[in-house]
Amino acid sequence: MGLHFMRTSNTVAFSGKRSAGFTLIELIAVIVILGILAVSAAPKFIDLQKDARVSVLKGIQGSVKSVNNMVYAKAMFNGANTSYSEVGTTNIWVSDCSKNNCVEVEGVNVYFKHAYLDRNSVVFALNGNIGGRKTVKILNSATGKEIAIPDRCGNGKVPQKDGGSCGTAEKNSINYECNNYGANDVCTEYDICVCRYRNGSKDSERFIPKGIRYKNGNCYLQYTTAENSHGAVPLYSIVSSGC
Repeated sequence: MGLHFMRTSNTVAFSGKRSAGFTLIELIAVIVILGILAVSAAPKFIDLQKDARVSVLKGIQGSVKSVNNMVYAKAMFNGANTSYSEVGTTNIWVSDCSKNNCVEVEGVNVYFKHAYLDRNSVVFALNGNIGGRKTVKILNSATGKEIAIPDRCGNGKVPQKDGGSCGTAEKNSINYECNNYGANDVCTEYDICVCRYRNGSKDSERFIPKGIRYKNGNCYLQYTTAENSHGAVPLYSIVSSGC
């Protein structure tokens, strides 16, 4: 009896379907479409970012105006020294509030001029991660009571008590000049940074959103102290071209 071998076939039937995947042309088409979408969406994203920054600045302005209304009412009710620093009179302004040139706001004795917040104190009208909100303790010479006042120098010094000046004010303190920053210095330490800006007799505080240059960034709220030269009321201005 002979041996018989049966050969089995390994042939797989072709179903007519190709394996899943993309051709090179399809991949290139997808990449081109995604690129077009990215380019068209970028300006919209930038516009949203600008709108968000401008909204923040408008919110700060609204908050400061509200607190200013309260400070004005309280100063007038208390018969405060609303002239702030009329040299040659008995109402000379002093750092320790002993000349009745301060109003207490949430535990901090803030300064005012013509019954409105002085630019040294305007940061204390706000809550949040904002630069310049440091305080320092000093003894009120009229009452003998220790009080908290704005740390204008950012280094714990009180100009009236420590030689009449800050020495070198710390960066991002309420007395650090905007123009002292470098051309490429950007607000990074806080959600909102501050610096001082002076234009002639007008003394202002600028509020700068995070990610914006301090100097010539063109995205800020500027609060100018009330002066006789502009009707003894504070001035508010928002610059948004660089937001």
